[in-house]
Amino acid sequence: MLKNATALVSLAAALLVGALVHAPSAAAGVPHAVVVRYGDLDLARSADAARLYARIVTAAKVVCAPEDNRLLLQVAGTRGCVRETVDATVAHVGLPQLTAYHRVKSALHG
Repeated sequence: MLKNATALVSLAAALLVGALVHAPSAAAGVPHAVVVRYGDLDLARSADAARLYARIVTAAKVVCAPEDNRLLLQVAGTRGCVRETVDATVAHVGLPQLTAYHRVKSALHG
């Protein structure tokens, strides 16, 4: 099973590194991409798929962080950015356990 994949970036360059969470609309001064390593996980196990999902969500929050969290419009845009970034990363990684977990979490949090 492939332990590493990339999302929304050069597949050839990042394939051996990990999932790369990338947000094209990330705020200035904030990283636009974060590598999420998951070689330590057995993604056939649902608990490890949940761990990877949590790592992806955390990375998405970093790349989508508002420049100034006192500005309501930036904060509101962050939620959509995180959702879109997680959706795209999970789809690109393409692992069945991760995709199933994401569907459940998305249904719960709408």
